Amino acid sequence: MLIEAILKTKGRAVAALAPDETIATASSLLASQGIGAVVIVDGDGATRGIVSERDIVRALAHNGESAVACGLPK
Repeated sequence: MLIEAILKTKGRAVAALAPDETIATASSLLASQGIGAVVIVDGDGATRGIVSERDIVRALAHNGESAVACGLPK
């Protein structure tokens, strides 16, 4: 199976956030869109990375509830 077939089914829209957004914002976006990851883009639209549900769970495991307000650990 080609990836193209998957894209035809699920669509080509890509969710994106700025690097200075919080985990709370990312979590809300993931939940509302029913997706597992969000692309992080800077002000020029350049891709800076990706944040997944797994990243958020790990941040919570390491930092507790404070991770939701302060963002991912550096």
